[in-house]
Amino acid sequence: MKAWGRLGARDRRALRWGVFVLAPALVVGFVVRPYAGALARERGRLVEQRALLQRELALVAAVGGYGRDEERGSAILAGLRPRLFAGRDDLAATTTLVGYVSDGARTSGVLVEEIRSRPALEAGPGVLGVELAVRGRSDLAGILRWLRALEGGAKLARVEVLSLTRASGGMARDSADTEVLTVGAIVRGYVLAPSGAR
Repeated sequence: MKAWGRLGARDRRALRWGVFVLAPALVVGFVVRPYAGALARERGRLVEQRALLQRELALVAAVGGYGRDEERGSAILAGLRPRLFAGRDDLAATTTLVGYVSDGARTSGVLVEEIRSRPALEAGPGVLGVELAVRGRSDLAGILRWLRALEGGAKLARVEVLSLTRASGGMARDSADTEVLTVGAIVRGYVLAPSGAR
């Protein structure tokens, strides 16, 4: 106070103007800006939380449809069950697939020379794919009949890989003067996975 009293009127007026000018700048810098920043951060969090709430509400609303989807999936699977290969496990299903492939080859005029099983793989929830590597020989017409029998038959089977080459020596022909081809294929069939494997 003593220092204020020693100041002249002009200096006191200058100091008052300085305080009036500086005080708002200090208030803005130390109060308003931090408050505005905190408010903006809280608004951002609020937007995130609202979006999260909307997603959770959508999930809760969709839960009612899961039962219908499961029923629909079970009905589709029940319709496909006769087309799946029978067997308590993938080995038994592979044996059934061997019979299916061999029967189709015999009726189509394809001589099967080799069949090897391949590891089973998961083809979807509760479904296994069992595969065979097959090698045989026939003419083109016989191979086409065999492919049609495999993929269009009573069972659900797919030819995943197919290769054709001329039979040993390039121009091998059978007695009817038809060119003989060697066919290699990977055939996949489907079986319900055992309950322990699901």
